[in-house]
Amino acid sequence: MARSLLVTPELDVREMDVDLSQAPELLGGSAGGRLHVAFVESGQHIAAVYSEDAMNKPDAEPNPLASMGRNESDTGNARFLSDPTRAIAGPVLFVGREGEDLTDEEVESVHNGIRAVENYRADNPEEFQLWHDAVLNLHRGV
Repeated sequence: MARSLLVTPELDVREMDVDLSQAPELLGGSAGGRLHVAFVESGQHIAAVYSEDAMNKPDAEPNPLASMGRNESDTGNARFLSDPTRAIAGPVLFVGREGEDLTDEEVESVHNGIRAVENYRADNPEEFQLWHDAVLNLHRGV
């Protein structure tokens, strides 16, 4: 069991002790999707697990935190709205490296990332909605 954070697309956070074998149950499908995300404030890369099944559901809500962290890790650009094709859908489980506990710094980094998304959404509601709708349209094949 390792200290992890489960973050929903609505940015609800639940800290829990999880064995990675439980991930499919928590994520609502296969847990085959793995990536490392980064958040600007910390510069840390944090492991994240998501459901590839959620990525294929037409009604799957995009996870703005994981999408922002993925974009920052891949490109060095935290503007997650720049590429809806790289969005992550559904809940995401942030875990420590090699299944270890998340450190306090990693937990703080995730919470700081959530605040950044909330601030962006409040400051740029139209852009956020356009990104959200573009992600849903991509999943629906529109």
